[in-house]
Amino acid sequence: MECDEAVHGIFTPKRERKTTPHSDFRDMTQRTSNSPLLSSLVALVMGMLGFIQPTNAQVTTTVDCDLIGLVCNVCSQTGMINLYHPGGYLTWPDSTNVMEWEFTDSQGNVLHEETLVDDNFVSFSFDLDLTDTMFVSVLHTNEAAFHDGSSDPWACLIEDYLVWEINTHPNGTEYGTWTLGGSIGVDVSGPASCVDADLIDPFAVCPDIFAPVCGCDGVTYSNSCEATNIGGVTSWEDGPCIVVEYGGCTYPQACNYDSGAGFEDGSCTFPPEACDWPEAWAAGCSYADADNYDASVSVDDGSCTWSPCSTCPEDINGDDAVTVSDVLLLLGAFGTTCTEPPFSPFSLVGRWHPEGFETNTLYEFTETLRYTIYSGDGSFGSIDEAISGPNPWHMEGDTVVIDLSFGNELRGLLEPSCGGQKATISPGGGLFPNVLHREGVDPADCE
Repeated sequence: MECDEAVHGIFTPKRERKTTPHSDFRDMTQRTSNSPLLSSLVALVMGMLGFIQPTNAQVTTTVDCDLIGLVCNVCSQTGMINLYHPGGYLTWPDSTNVMEWEFTDSQGNVLHEETLVDDNFVSFSFDLDLTDTMFVSVLHTNEAAFHDGSSDPWACLIEDYLVWEINTHPNGTEYGTWTLGGSIGVDVSGPASCVDADLIDPFAVCPDIFAPVCGCDGVTYSNSCEATNIGGVTSWEDGPCIVVEYGGCTYPQACNYDSGAGFEDGSCTFPPEACDWPEAWAAGCSYADADNYDASVSVDDGSCTWSPCSTCPEDINGDDAVTVSDVLLLLGAFGTTCTEPPFSPFSLVGRWHPEGFETNTLYEFTETLRYTIYSGDGSFGSIDEAISGPNPWHMEGDTVVIDLSFGNELRGLLEPSCGGQKATISPGGGLFPNVLHREGVDPADCE
């Protein structure tokens, strides 16, 4: 059998730090906290800006919600923290700014809760292991502020995290600091959602009848029972929606394929993750001539491996010698129709750990987006727990291109190995290559 080397692409991105439009604002804020004169000047400018705002009943905010992020004001102490929220300075009137703060650890335990009015700083003490991750959520609302002509009052939600990092001064001494992940706000203004998560009951048994209803979320459900227990909608109308379309996983190879989904929403999960399939649907290597062929699987997951081609192709029986036995084998196969060797596709789609960050970072790739999921204890949740702002990505031949936002791109040549469980990217420019391991794979097994 003639062997051809198939080059497939997988990319292992570094743990990058994003640059956002509000980074400069953060830096300015941190500098002003140490300069009374500059601080006063900034306050004066802000006051002047507030003075020239429209005087009609509906005032506006100065920036979009997705350009606002949190700033560490005091983050160098192990048991105390002070965060600054710039949204209060950018939204008028100040007196009706309300910020609802919540801090939790990686287990979901509440460390601090507080609702502040006309106050842009939150400060509290806590007892948290420095190896843990602190998660922060703050909802900023202002019933008197409206943005870009919206008829709904201002509501901006920021969900971020803090980790304790050790840095080094130029003189060589080390220091620690709580470091924000850099997440940005999400506009949650508008009418209250028609979906109530408390109504969703995945164990509810609904009648097997087709009496379609159109939920207030624009999704057609088979009956009102499914609308309540599956969709969690609070209201519906009899009959299907005019547009029968909802998002879901549209790739048949995925664990959570939904044949009824109208468009791909990036929620697909792929083998070799543990899929909640019947045993008969187990994933693995389905090519009979592969070294790791498994006759019990029905879904190929791209894990097939083949032994390297012999340096002596005439040695048919593999005994490192060309003898009469090889001739007899050849004569026995005379007249056999040969086919192309099987091709095992290699895809980034799935869940991966960057080397060196296996316990705290996981990337989940869909067909078009890369999601980032962080953990403080080595346990990683679903794509729903990823930080906001997934990065678009695509292939250009054997090169992966990841859009890091704001004009930044990460690209590199892909070199898969370890039977598809490991990939190396060589970015060039004197940079060291990045390494990515599939979730569940011990890096030591791929040395």
